[in-house]
Amino acid sequence: MRLSIELTDQQHQAIKAYAVLQGMSIKDFVLDRVFTEDMLEFSDKTRKVLAASEAGNELHRYNSVDDFISDMGDA
Repeated sequence: MRLSIELTDQQHQAIKAYAVLQGMSIKDFVLDRVFTEDMLEFSDKTRKVLAASEAGNELHRYNSVDDFISDMGDA
């Protein structure tokens, strides 16, 4: 999968320079910066929600965004 973001030339050059200094490709450098250990650690609640979702449990359908937002307000 490909992800595209808009950068200025200066931003692109800075990222490229930092990546080279680390001996990394731009892709590896960005992924290393985005996926920190804190981000990769899920809480117990998150694990339970993901497991329930994968099993098809606790899934809800909404007829509109307003219904969804209303339900989220009740949570």
